[in-house]
Amino acid sequence: KGSGSGTCKCKSRCTTKRCACRRALVDCTSSCHEGRACKNGGLGVASDVLPRGGEEEEIENVAVGVVELPGPLPANALDSADGVLNGPLSDDVMGEVCRLLRGQGLDLEGFDSPAILKARQGNCVLRRCIQLHHVDPFHWVCSYHDGQTRGHVVVLDSKIGTGLSFDLACQLVSLYFHQVPAGEPGIMVEVVEPQQQEGSEDCGLFAIAFAVEVLNGRGDIIPLLGDLASLPFDQGVMREHLVDCLAVGQMSVFPRVRHPLAKRHIPRKFKSLIKVN
Repeated sequence: KGSGSGTCKCKSRCTTKRCACRRALVDCTSSCHEGRACKNGGLGVASDVLPRGGEEEEIENVAVGVVELPGPLPANALDSADGVLNGPLSDDVMGEVCRLLRGQGLDLEGFDSPAILKARQGNCVLRRCIQLHHVDPFHWVCSYHDGQTRGHVVVLDSKIGTGLSFDLACQLVSLYFHQVPAGEPGIMVEVVEPQQQEGSEDCGLFAIAFAVEVLNGRGDIIPLLGDLASLPFDQGVMREHLVDCLAVGQMSVFPRVRHPLAKRHIPRKFKSLIKVN
């Protein structure tokens, strides 16, 4: 692969052949896309090779491409803590959380805008990934791919019985399609139900808490599940913790209940295969 010619003006991460440099089989340089880092070998970032020839594909009218991610919320969007302290978390709040986590994750993909992903237009990932999903009718879960086990995705869900809905399956296909090994029928999804929420409005808080745990070195899901069972999150202070994180612009691990009599939950797991053509 040769050196770039400075012709790429991409606003995304140069992961598909929409990128002029990738299409011409050359690396991006500091002259491309205003000098931002990308995944086409430029600016010290190793080039990724797209599986299956690197062509964009469409699965059941689900676009597998790259779109420009939104910037931070307007300054007044989170001035009031009401949207965090009361009721289910909105797409705007979750989008801001994803923006912060994306900035904290090194060598990590994901944390796309949940609204963009729900519209089946998210980035198709090639490496280790963590993502928050808004699932119909109004539920939040966290998905994780370790970057090594091709075709295998873990979904962490704080509400028993939600399972793998068609809406979530479509989002997982649009996000993880390129992780399916050649010759395999589809994506093996392991839905895990670790600590379960009390009530119906805190699923977003738990999805964020799970994502932060995985981001902070808990890449091996099995020890993480045992830890969540023995030291559950303190649900009563999770909203205040999120408000504090948003105020300082940095996500941190959520507080745990360390009382010896804290209620324990034995995680339940089941697997589903999402077939792709």
